[in-house]
Amino acid sequence: MLTNQQSFCHGPFIRAFVLPNGLYRDCCATVPALLSQDYDFDQWWFNNNNFNKLRKKLLNTQSFPAQCSTCRISEQASNTSFRLSLNKIPITKELAYPKEWSIMFGNICNLACWHCSEDFSSRIENDKLKINVLPENFKSPAAEFELRWPALKNKILQSYEHHDIVTLSLLGGEPTYNKIVIDFLIFLYENNLSERTRLEITTNGTRSSKLSSILTKENWNYIYVAISIDAVGAKAEWLRYGCNWNEIDRNIDYYIEKTNYVELHSTVSILNIFDLPDLSDYSKNKKVNLIVNYLKSPSYLALEHYDGPAVELNEKAFLDNGYIDYYHLLGTNPITGSYDQAKLYIKSFESVRNLNVSFDPMIVGLVG
Repeated sequence: MLTNQQSFCHGPFIRAFVLPNGLYRDCCATVPALLSQDYDFDQWWFNNNNFNKLRKKLLNTQSFPAQCSTCRISEQASNTSFRLSLNKIPITKELAYPKEWSIMFGNICNLACWHCSEDFSSRIENDKLKINVLPENFKSPAAEFELRWPALKNKILQSYEHHDIVTLSLLGGEPTYNKIVIDFLIFLYENNLSERTRLEITTNGTRSSKLSSILTKENWNYIYVAISIDAVGAKAEWLRYGCNWNEIDRNIDYYIEKTNYVELHSTVSILNIFDLPDLSDYSKNKKVNLIVNYLKSPSYLALEHYDGPAVELNEKAFLDNGYIDYYHLLGTNPITGSYDQAKLYIKSFESVRNLNVSFDPMIVGLVG
């Protein structure tokens, strides 16, 4: 497939996206996602008809396709998006082997964030197993990924045969807790590939890393760290269940010192819409950017589908911090039952999680 070196979004031309079970998708931000049906990477990347149709669409449009609303809303709210970041990387005339990889290394994770699922967190998987609510025929992504990893690793290494610098975006789960990730980074370092590797690490910030001796900016071409936080203090510990805020605060300072660039990323939903102004202030105090990602799934946590009691937000605080679009999005397309569904979901974990908190964790006491 040939390109004209211009595309509305460069992502499908330069970056491969690997799911927790070792399959592939078109992008981490599309809703709905375009998914592969098998594990043959070359077939997916070069010859999948639906994927190539998406590429053709992006070459012939100057507007957002329907499935790309996440980036559209992000750009409206903050003039930033995953699309704009990817578009800084040029595409070649002929579709080449990926220059960049986004890899979800199974679902190994130490936290149970309320907006997350068993597909991306082994702790949620274990909690749901205990309360007997795992989906029927659920297969552990960690086991699936481990089975596929040797072949996938070889495909990733092929990118170094085609490009001087390769970008690896390490996702999870939580990559700093995953032995496969740690062993792979050691392999790259010991085989002199780290200096040709731009690392993008998305982490929950709960620990700096077992790799502190080599995971420094001196040993890699570049290290970018995105630290996921959705609030500060006690609210952060409730939203990303299982974390310790003081440890996260210290680890943010560690990454700022040891790596090239750090950003804070927040997933905005009805659970933390109140917290955006405080998050913005926190990021300014740390002198790092705050990137807000707009949650669409599960739908009962999405801002526009909120159908609960009326709430009062500080409009000026949102306006001053550049998040007025999220302020105005709340409850614009309510889905009947969303608020109650969110309450029931959280309450279903009361036998395996401590839901007693000394503050109102939700807009209007969702878990009360």
